[in-house]
Amino acid sequence: MIIGVPRWTFADVFLKIESTKNPAQMKYSGFCIEVFQEVAKILGLQYEFVAFNGSYADLIDCVANKRLCASLRWKTFDAAVGDITILADRWKLVDFSAPFTKIGVSLVAQLKPEISNPWMFLTRFAVELWVAIAAISIYIMFLVWFFEHRSNPEFNGPWNDQLGNALWFTFSSVFFSQREHIQYNYTRMVVVVWLFVVLILTQSYGARLTSMLTVSRLQTNVEQLRKTNVKVGYFGTTYIREYLQKALQFKFENIQEMNVVYDLSVFENHGGISAAFVEAPYAKVVVNEYCKKYAIIGPTYRFGRFGFVSKMKNFQFLETWIFPCMEDY
Repeated sequence: MIIGVPRWTFADVFLKIESTKNPAQMKYSGFCIEVFQEVAKILGLQYEFVAFNGSYADLIDCVANKRLCASLRWKTFDAAVGDITILADRWKLVDFSAPFTKIGVSLVAQLKPEISNPWMFLTRFAVELWVAIAAISIYIMFLVWFFEHRSNPEFNGPWNDQLGNALWFTFSSVFFSQREHIQYNYTRMVVVVWLFVVLILTQSYGARLTSMLTVSRLQTNVEQLRKTNVKVGYFGTTYIREYLQKALQFKFENIQEMNVVYDLSVFENHGGISAAFVEAPYAKVVVNEYCKKYAIIGPTYRFGRFGFVSKMKNFQFLETWIFPCMEDY
């Protein structure tokens, strides 16, 4: 069995072809090759890998139509192995094995710079709310002093000491660290209400601050990209462009093709791309390697998958064996 393998692949993790000392022999490696070799070993298949220099579409044509390939002076193949996406129009020409990767396209965006503003903790509440908190604190301070200063020795003394102790009691109660004792039930009622307000404020503030620190670098999403009318890139074949236009409703002029999936300058070059849509397996490879600079944003949009290619109905027997082999990876 002569098996075509695409030479120009998108990620070495999935497929890699290397030259050896013998020019007539090539070294084939990668996830796709390993999966096929495991299945072939179980079934006892005899095969020979041959590198193919054309496009993925041309490789499928060479499997589907030997006469066409012969007329174009291309080699003909019994099957093809690689990171080949299963699509409806391709299924009309050839047969595919069961898929061996998760399906879909992911949105890859550049992480925003880390926040370095030393006053960012003040931005979690509006100015009006900070003013209201200060006013309530002063009001609580006055009530505590009013009820306690007559008979409580901890709130007696000169005016500055009385107000200082009342103010310290009010603010230290935020951290539940107040040391002054209170004697009147009216004061206790005021303090209970104040502590309840403090609990709500601290929980809300903590949630807002945590959200800002963890999510602020991942603000890009499909809806935002569409509304702001910015350019997005795609990596792969034209079916991804069609999906972006028809399913995600991006404008044709805002979609730009990327040439290299590992191009780290893609967001500065290519006319200022704000994000890129990449097939999920490639997206995970990029993010795992450059996790400090890029991230996968949002859900995976489900369509397409990787599979092995053969002539019609030739690979049906592989489906029983692919899934058991995949459990080892």
